[in-house]
Amino acid sequence: MPRSPDFSVDARDHGRQRAMCEVDSLALELGECFQSIKQYPLAMQNYEAAVEVLTDMEVLEPYIYFTFKDVTDPEKLVATFDKILHQSYQEGFFEEARAAALHQLKISFLNTVEDGYPTGLIFFFRALLPYLNGSDPLQMLKFKERIETLEKAMSSPENIRKVLKEAFLENKHRVEVHFSPKEHLLEEELPIPPKITEKMEETINEETKLIEAKQQRSHDASILPILHIHQLPLKPFSYTLDKQDGAVPIYIHKTWTNGLSYIDLFIDLPAYSNEEIHHLGLLIHLLGQIGVDGVSFEDLIEKKEAIVSSFHLSIEPIQERLILIVSMETLSENIEKAFKLIRQILTSTVFDEKERIEEVVKDLYTHLKSRFTQRAVGRCILKSKSLLKTGYEALEVAAWPDLGERPFIATHLDVTKTDTNYLASVKEIFNSRKLSLSSIAFYDNNLHPDQKI
Repeated sequence: MPRSPDFSVDARDHGRQRAMCEVDSLALELGECFQSIKQYPLAMQNYEAAVEVLTDMEVLEPYIYFTFKDVTDPEKLVATFDKILHQSYQEGFFEEARAAALHQLKISFLNTVEDGYPTGLIFFFRALLPYLNGSDPLQMLKFKERIETLEKAMSSPENIRKVLKEAFLENKHRVEVHFSPKEHLLEEELPIPPKITEKMEETINEETKLIEAKQQRSHDASILPILHIHQLPLKPFSYTLDKQDGAVPIYIHKTWTNGLSYIDLFIDLPAYSNEEIHHLGLLIHLLGQIGVDGVSFEDLIEKKEAIVSSFHLSIEPIQERLILIVSMETLSENIEKAFKLIRQILTSTVFDEKERIEEVVKDLYTHLKSRFTQRAVGRCILKSKSLLKTGYEALEVAAWPDLGERPFIATHLDVTKTDTNYLASVKEIFNSRKLSLSSIAFYDNNLHPDQKI
């Protein structure tokens, strides 16, 4: 059965003052190295399906985690892992990988919008973590200084070799945890069905009534904060959009974003038949995950890492029209590169990497199966609460929108059969129809009013 090794490396030997910055950069660099099939053929050896590299700064000592999923040969994987560490120490990393890692770190440092929390609260917790590690509390808030320090550190091969040696090769605080599924575990852990007596049944009914009464009880309004009418602004805030005319109309709202730009591109889509819509959702999912003309999917992924921090495609029905929405987050200095990346993906995607397409489709199918199961469990829970029939109908509508999961499940159960039909369909859809750019809205504080995209 496949097992999932989880490596935990303690950076305490690394020095607290340096660990806060250097562990971050090292983790991302190693993540790039493991995901780079060109440089290290780890994925080509079928030892694992995916690797995640992350740091845990919410403890007194920073840790680095390497999590490998769907492992087929744990022993060879561990041996290859150690081999790559030594090889990285001897040969270093590709310049492109270092640049991409540094780019992602810049965005991570500058991003002050995390999970919708207020910026001030985010700053507080960022300052708290270095304090707990014995460092300057303001270290994490000195954005420019941190970036300059990291750029200097990551440009030095000797510094990277030193960090790699101290944090991994000579660090004895390493733990390996292997998880593997156990057959019939559920049957073993299920308790023996109890014999419910009449007295126990009466007790359960009484407790159920108490719970229902508690759930229906309302809290006292005195716990709510009091807001007086004079505290409300007389005029509502107005966030105006400045329009710039050109080949594509651009709407800009300037605000403080700490050097980041958030871009939303809206593209009107023509009318599609039901059969085409089934393939359209999968086409959108493939864009950006397979190669473009002259660029393999590995190089494209690396290019995205070096230009944007997030790249998301979706289809939304807006005012009875289908709209393709491209959302990106990037450094303001990379806006022009980001738009060129969009154009390259939308106009130059090729469908000749059959193995990669099958891999993406299988991953999507696994994801949709998981969501399908979760929704089925949700339906069972709702049904167990004796909902009215109208409740079931509403759930049915919410679970299966026209552009939801159902077309994928129905159409792509057989990946092999789908492959031939799919490639012909998406090529016809994508190449035979003209897409019209309707508008672009992005938020940036550094864009000059006269600058055109």
